[in-house]
Amino acid sequence: MKQQKKIAFITKKHWGIIAGLVLVLLTFGVLVNIADQKWLGNTFKDKQSNAGIMGGQKSRVIVEGEVSCLPKTGDGPHTNECAIGIKDSDGFYYAVTGSKTIGFETGKTVKVSGELTPAKDGEVYDVVGTIAADK
Repeated sequence: MKQQKKIAFITKKHWGIIAGLVLVLLTFGVLVNIADQKWLGNTFKDKQSNAGIMGGQKSRVIVEGEVSCLPKTGDGPHTNECAIGIKDSDGFYYAVTGSKTIGFETGKTVKVSGELTPAKDGEVYDVVGTIAADK
């Protein structure tokens, strides 16, 4: 009776190739993530980082957007009342105080500069914060 050789389907050389491919794929994933954050504007940004608010402190901003009714937070009852604010091109809303420039004409594009106070928990409206507009 002849002795049969066992054939190994995955040799040490194959394992080395597989480990190398895994390493290349992980490196590629890390590079794509870095590119997304650095050059593509970080797709997963939250609304406060979008406004440049660090640590919940006030900051100077210039926001250009469309005059719009501010959306209410939560699932509670919604009324026909319209609190006027600004919706920017990224879809974020800002309440505005002290400005006669935005008026009540929804849909109009305006630019408002002023001091932005970040929204707090429990806000009635789903906004990034309130801009105290320059006079």
